[in-house]
Amino acid sequence: MKGANYETIAQSASFRGLIQAKKQFIIPATVFFFVFYFALPVLTSYSKALNAPAIGPVSIHDGRYDRRPF
Repeated sequence: MKGANYETIAQSASFRGLIQAKKQFIIPATVFFFVFYFALPVLTSYSKALNAPAIGPVSIHDGRYDRRPF
């Protein structure tokens, strides 16, 4: 095989199906990532489990940086 004819490959039905399958994966994965990325810090700030002692007197959160008004 000398060289690939990229225009013919790009026009083929199998290549278009591959691109469509790629879009069907990438778009939902990207949306999930951004929602998770921005929601995680917000949701962890409201977690009560992070304020409790983890092991004995060792605590994950000591309250110094608590900005909640309550």
